[in-house]
Amino acid sequence: MTEHQVFANREAAADEAARIIAAASRQPRARPFQLALSGGSSPPLVFDRLREMASLGSVDPAQFRLFWIDERCVPITHERSNAGLARRHLGDFWRRADVHLIKGAMGAEKAATAYDAELSQFGGVSAFDMALIGVGPDGHVASLFPGDDALNATSLAAPARALDGEARVTVTFEVLKGCKRHVVLAWGAEKAPIVKPVIAGGGMPSDALPPFARACGHRAGVEILMDQGCANAVLA
Repeated sequence: MTEHQVFANREAAADEAARIIAAASRQPRARPFQLALSGGSSPPLVFDRLREMASLGSVDPAQFRLFWIDERCVPITHERSNAGLARRHLGDFWRRADVHLIKGAMGAEKAATAYDAELSQFGGVSAFDMALIGVGPDGHVASLFPGDDALNATSLAAPARALDGEARVTVTFEVLKGCKRHVVLAWGAEKAPIVKPVIAGGGMPSDALPPFARACGHRAGVEILMDQGCANAVLA
């Protein structure tokens, strides 16, 4: 069952996302906590909170194995790199965690093949204990965009193209559906049309839904953290 919470602002929602991640990382397991990160404008606030928590000793980065749900085909030093964004905001947390990058600078095909092999070593479709996910206003999730060939990929990772033609690498629906928990950041009224069908449930066949709804709808373990702007539009 999809769950949702409403917060006064995105800062409060980011605090809760970091708390959820930290609490999950402390659960007993025989290996590090395998967390998948994403890019975009929302996750950096959560990265900042995790960095702060690590500096206070309330979360241990050494217990984390970090992955990504997608990446652009650029070096990590590029300003548009999702991993580069995380590295800048996570700071010392990044340096102490076990980091597994999508090496987008190799090119989409080679990077997807390499990441597919890497995910296979860490659980395959069940590699992710949790994924931190943003919501694209066009309905995309990871780099699974409406109409792209990657929507039908059955591998673990695949080459993809954004709506503007930008080359990317993405994990596939197989991996997103195998992920145990999704923490979704839905901030701003423009995200409401994408989030609302997932919260409401029912209705359309899965192949007619936007990629985000296909990945996160009709399943347990999805927690949508909305700010007031998104919630006002969703729950009106």
